[in-house]
Amino acid sequence: MQLVRFINFYNTVKPHKSLNNATPYEILNAYFNQPLCKQPWEFLQLMNSLLILVISRD
Repeated sequence: MQLVRFINFYNTVKPHKSLNNATPYEILNAYFNQPLCKQPWEFLQLMNSLLILVISRD
């Protein structure tokens, strides 16, 4: 039970420096609430940005 509480805290409460002081929940929420891409290149730009975000976290 304490592991579940920690994971919840880590993902929804604790800000992360690598995410510009946002929580993982805030990043995912912003991602899934954005309008759908109208052009294929917009999707590729988005995926490139996410890849850079993931690489910079390591």
